[in-house]
Amino acid sequence: MSVPLLLSYNIRYVVFPEGLPFAILYSWGLVSVFVVPMLFLTEVILVWRLARSSETSDRKSKLKYSFAAIAVAFVSFVVFLIVRTLPL
Repeated sequence: MSVPLLLSYNIRYVVFPEGLPFAILYSWGLVSVFVVPMLFLTEVILVWRLARSSETSDRKSKLKYSFAAIAVAFVSFVVFLIVRTLPL
């Protein structure tokens, strides 16, 4: 879901060719602007609950993937915010 936000610069300055691929990526980007922050907060809550749980089986691998998801979501939203403030 974070891919279009990572490609915010390319979407804003129309680096992609026009047509159906651009329309799909642009609409996916519009949806992800609202969905990625919700997924980010959900992942943070799940990591917090997993870290506090007493279950030890597979906790390390689950935390590894969860932290990777949190990092990608955070970086993609920061990229989106930076590109949004750039002049046209």
